[in-house]
Amino acid sequence: AHAPVSSRADTGRLIGAALPSLVLLVGEQADGKRSLGSGVIVSRDGRVLTCLHLVRGMHPLRAMRYSPALVSYTPMDGGLDRFLFENRDKLIDVRLERIDEANDLALIRLEADTSDVAPLPLADELPQRGDAVLAMGHPRETVWSFTSGVVSALHHGAIQHDAAINPGNSGGPLLN
Repeated sequence: AHAPVSSRADTGRLIGAALPSLVLLVGEQADGKRSLGSGVIVSRDGRVLTCLHLVRGMHPLRAMRYSPALVSYTPMDGGLDRFLFENRDKLIDVRLERIDEANDLALIRLEADTSDVAPLPLADELPQRGDAVLAMGHPRETVWSFTSGVVSALHHGAIQHDAAINPGNSGGPLLN
C-alpha cells in the first residue's frame, strides 16, 4: 500500500480555487450543431486560454463564467440543454484574439469584467511521473466538473496523463 498523493481536503481546496477561472464555451458550427468546450481565465482583463480546435469556425462563440448559484442537471433532468436554456442570459460574447496553430491554442477575450478573478498560478516546474492531476471542465456535458488521473510521461513539455479528456472538458486547465 502507498500513501495517498493528496488528501480529499486538499483536492477540494484546489477545485474550489480553480472553479472561478473556469469557463464554459458554447459555439455553433456552420452546420448548426452546438459545440462545447472549456477555457481558463488567464488575466483580469478577460483573456481566456483554450484549444484552437474548440473555437475555430464557431459563430457565434459565447462563454459562461462559473457561479456556485447555477443549478446543473443530469441527462434525466434535461441536462445541458435545460442548463443553457435556463441560463441563456449569462452567456457572454467572446472574440478571438490570437492563435497558435502548432500547439492548438487560442487566446480569446470575454466581453465582460473579470477583474474579480485571480488567474490560476502556473507551476514552477513540470509535474513528474506518478503525480496526481485533475482535468477541469465540462466532461460529457457535466458542467463545472473534473476528471482525475496520473502523469505517466513527459514528452518535450507535453504531459501524458490518464485523466479522461471527454467532449466538453477539452481546453480546460490541468491542475496538480
